[in-house]
Amino acid sequence: VETLENYPDVSFYKALNCSADLSVDGRNNSDIKDSIKECRTDFCEEYWMDGYYANVEQCIAAMKDDTFQGFCAAMRSAPIDIEECLFNFQIDGLEYTIQKYLETAPACISTYEELPDDLGSCQGGIKLQYENPSGTWNTLKGIPDGTVICEDIDITRCEVPELFNYRVRLLQITPGVLCPPTTKCKTVDAAFTSISFEYPTPFPTPNPTPYPTPEPTPEPT
Repeated sequence: VETLENYPDVSFYKALNCSADLSVDGRNNSDIKDSIKECRTDFCEEYWMDGYYANVEQCIAAMKDDTFQGFCAAMRSAPIDIEECLFNFQIDGLEYTIQKYLETAPACISTYEELPDDLGSCQGGIKLQYENPSGTWNTLKGIPDGTVICEDIDITRCEVPELFNYRVRLLQITPGVLCPPTTKCKTVDAAFTSISFEYPTPFPTPNPTPYPTPEPTPEPT
């Protein structure tokens, strides 16, 4: 007889409000596992980019191996924050912890304008900079730690000419020695961000419109 105790993941995904059929009574082993697999995939497709994982497949594999660890690594990227998430499950229980982290999952950034113009004085992250003609590096945008980019952001030369007219760099920033210890001592993840430049596909130059051949001026008679 299949019981809920045989499938601890069912309780987890019920708390996650998975839309799949998670009933146990009267269902065979294979059907229950298929429902859990569906829940796992749905969760990772929505949340994998918020935390530690490089792609959705990595999230699914981690959730299959350890549901709680996999969930926490999807919600947070820094190891110390993942440990705190696991600790919250022990202290606050299943449903409260899941809802707490789902409600605080960061929204992803989809446009260049949504990024801040710089990082705070004790904020870690990445600075997008360009070198002006005097040799000084100026910051165009800051990308704070934990920022989630929805997908590639396209920027044109008309919108941000500095990116195309000068040398550019991505500078990773860690909080300085004068910052509060709670900020200064946090684990810093490696930054994986890139810039690529592409020339637009040129449109074919149309053939010039021929002018009609002028009629010869008749000789006066």
